[in-house]
Amino acid sequence: MAILAGVDLLAKFYCNNDDVSEVGKRFRRFVQTFITHTHADPELDANAIYQLRNSLLHSFGLYSESRNRIYRFTVTQKVDTTLLANDNHDPERWIVNLSALQSRFEEAVEQYGVMLWAGKAPSSFSEALFEKYGWINIG
Repeated sequence: MAILAGVDLLAKFYCNNDDVSEVGKRFRRFVQTFITHTHADPELDANAIYQLRNSLLHSFGLYSESRNRIYRFTVTQKVDTTLLANDNHDPERWIVNLSALQSRFEEAVEQYGVMLWAGKAPSSFSEALFEKYGWINIG
């Protein structure tokens, strides 16, 4: 849940957008750009990750429904780089490797940071958005 919430936050910064009606659009855009971009179908897999986010953050389980599809997730923790697998016999079933998700998220944070420092982010970085969401207090 923490990783997917982190993706949500980075997507706000990446898209310079905090509009609640565009959560899915910006989340999928960030995931497709930084996490599933090497997959055979980055859009399909970005949507599956978004549905995993919805299932965990809203339903507190591993089931999600979009307008036209049902998602049933199984989570694993393998020392393997495969992030997602969709069952060819049952398109509702997805297997998500949490170790790979963590690795991909850490890589996305690094890649996005490099993009920001190089001035190559697609939209201007909003200091107002950072003031609202960018501070972490530890202690």
